[in-house]
Amino acid sequence: MKYFCGTGAKINLMVFLLMLCIAWWTAEIRRERNWKDEEIEMLITLYEERPCLWDVGHKDYMNRNSKEVAYSQIDLLISDKYDVRWEDYKSKWKSVYHCTHA
Repeated sequence: MKYFCGTGAKINLMVFLLMLCIAWWTAEIRRERNWKDEEIEMLITLYEERPCLWDVGHKDYMNRNSKEVAYSQIDLLISDKYDVRWEDYKSKWKSVYHCTHA
């Protein structure tokens, strides 16, 4: 299934649709979420309670399994209360952390 665009070049419909899907997916990932103050406070509290995620002196800071468990706990607690995706709160945490540790 070949189609011609305005310039006369042949474009494969499947390639075009794939490019369109990639563009939509990239825009969806980059969409910024509006955070409420209570959500940010909860996120900070959840991270503070899990020092293996942020304290380089903590015994489990380098332990991937401990970090995965901590992230799973945060994901469960925050997604139960708010409509927040994992990518959103991890990105927000990086933003909050870098603003307070600059």
